Amino acid sequence: MTEQLSQLNRLVYRIERAFVSFALLTMALVVFLDVLHRATAGERSKGIDASIKVIGWVGPELTEGTSGYDLALKLIPWVAFAIFAGLGWAAVRAATRGRTPHTHAAAAGVGATVVGYGLVQLLGRALPNGLIWSQPLALILTLWVGFIGASMATYEHKHLSVDAVVRLIPPNLRRYVGTLSAVTTALFCFALMWVSIRYVRFSYDEYSSTAGQGGVFAGLPVPKYMAYLALPLSFAIMALRFFGHGVLAYQGRLKEVDPLAGLVDDAAKQMLAASTAAPPSDIPTEAIRPIRDEDDIPRRPKDNARPGVVVGDLVTGRPSEVITDRLGEAAAEPKAAPKTPDDGGAR
Repeated sequence: MTEQLSQLNRLVYRIERAFVSFALLTMALVVFLDVLHRATAGERSKGIDASIKVIGWVGPELTEGTSGYDLALKLIPWVAFAIFAGLGWAAVRAATRGRTPHTHAAAAGVGATVVGYGLVQLLGRALPNGLIWSQPLALILTLWVGFIGASMATYEHKHLSVDAVVRLIPPNLRRYVGTLSAVTTALFCFALMWVSIRYVRFSYDEYSSTAGQGGVFAGLPVPKYMAYLALPLSFAIMALRFFGHGVLAYQGRLKEVDPLAGLVDDAAKQMLAASTAAPPSDIPTEAIRPIRDEDDIPRRPKDNARPGVVVGDLVTGRPSEVITDRLGEAAAEPKAAPKTPDDGGAR
């Protein structure tokens, strides 16, 4: 049963990850198209106005109605076309690491620029009023991504926790503390789920009582209660996952994960471990012999072995090779005889 629940939890996580990826791509595309439409809509592109203003900063000021102004209106689109084609050429060369010939890369850049310009014109004609629903849609997707992402963090054990306190608890009590913590968090998530369900029902009553005229987003005919479903759904999944963490903690099967995984690189982890490690000892250890097993203890010495005290088959009392008393060594050296003054042979 535990294995089937684990597989179901993993499947839900994969669905969440796919939804978050799709929502983020959709948000980026919609916002990009909205900005592009605003920049190119109208009788004259806002990009041309910005270019004329920049030319006035660095060169002669161009006023409407002059010959220089009319010439700039004709040249700026072609200059922009050349810039975008050059960016396309550079992108192709960089993506293929210089293996694509310059002619092929230039053709690809020009083709991409022409296709992009055609799509911009199509966008302006198909949506003359612009993407007025882009911002409400982006807000709805942000809400879903935020709460589904919180549920994914529960699966990955990425929620905030006080590890310092847990390390101070005796090992035999940690599983009980982990169980209590996970179950308490699960109950809190259940409470938030209940509150969010009531809020979703309130939004639904507002939508149904007005026959669909109220309780919708401005510029987007989507009921608010459908967007707010992300709250009870994510809190329910989080509560179930935290309850499962509590059961695994009580059984001693909850795996400890690295809280810094995916947040910092290996070099930062090594620096953190070095900063928290115990300081090195000041006592030199080069002269300390390692403790050997019984099989490594030397037996009865041979004729050419160094002298030692023989006790049975073992050799003990072997002189140490470590100098422990330099003063004693100096005292043990034979002193030279004192010199007597030379009287020149006179007696």
